[in-house]
Amino acid sequence: ARDPRGKEGLASLAAEVLVAAGSRALRIDEIREALHPLAATFEAQVDREMATLTGTFPADGWERFAEVALPQLVRPGFREEDFRRLRDEHLNALVQDLREANDEELGKERLQANVFAGTPYGHPALGTAEGLRAITLDDVKAFVAAHYTRANLVVGLAGAAPPFFQRTLKRAG
Repeated sequence: ARDPRGKEGLASLAAEVLVAAGSRALRIDEIREALHPLAATFEAQVDREMATLTGTFPADGWERFAEVALPQLVRPGFREEDFRRLRDEHLNALVQDLREANDEELGKERLQANVFAGTPYGHPALGTAEGLRAITLDDVKAFVAAHYTRANLVVGLAGAAPPFFQRTLKRAG
């Protein structure tokens, strides 16, 4: 719903850049290598109203996760090569996977487009091919700066989250 006209897919791409494009200090391959021994993940899921960023890690790995993954959110790397890779992945997911290999999901998206035509909900959360092609790295940076703020943030913790991790999260933002 927050995608600007002509840049459909910006919200989804911005969330993906935060979790799959590294931080200023570490490239994404370095982050994956550091999190691999923990079997930890940091993922994004975007729907029409909300982006959810989910970190999963073992209880005894919270310090390493916070050290390695949280900078992706608070100090993103915004590297051009990562942006291009992720934009291409989104285009492939939209054009190849959705249009050519998932008739049921394509039908649902078409129904949503018909029902919500002319509104911010009239396109898949993933965007449109034209919208994704029009998005630049500067668009992503501006979207993140405008929308990924403390005022828009809700943090949820599950499992045995130690109080130290809760304080670390509060300080990070």
